[in-house]
Amino acid sequence: EQAEGSLDIDTRSDVYALGILLYELLTGDTPVNAATLRQAALHEIARIIKEQDTPKPSTRLQSLIRRFQDDADSPIPAPSQIQKIKTICVICEICGP
Repeated sequence: EQAEGSLDIDTRSDVYALGILLYELLTGDTPVNAATLRQAALHEIARIIKEQDTPKPSTRLQSLIRRFQDDADSPIPAPSQIQKIKTICVICEICGP
C-alpha cells in the first residue's frame, strides 16, 4: 500500500511491519532475501512482497539447526541454544504462518 502511494493506509501496514520484525527476530533473517530486494526496481519489490511465498519461521529454524548439525566447520551452538530454537519451532507450528 505504501509503496504504491495509496492513501488508504491503516493499521494493517503496522501489523504487517510488526510481523516482519517478529519473523526476523525469530529466524535472524528477513522473509524475503534482502540482496534480491536491493537489486530490484520498486515495482518489482512490490510484486515480490505480494506474490512470493516465504518459508514459515519454523522451516527456517529447522534448516538452521540442520546446518549447524551437518556443517563441521560452523560453530555448534550449545544444547540449550538448540533447545530454545526447537521450542520456537514448536511455537511457530502451533501459531501458524
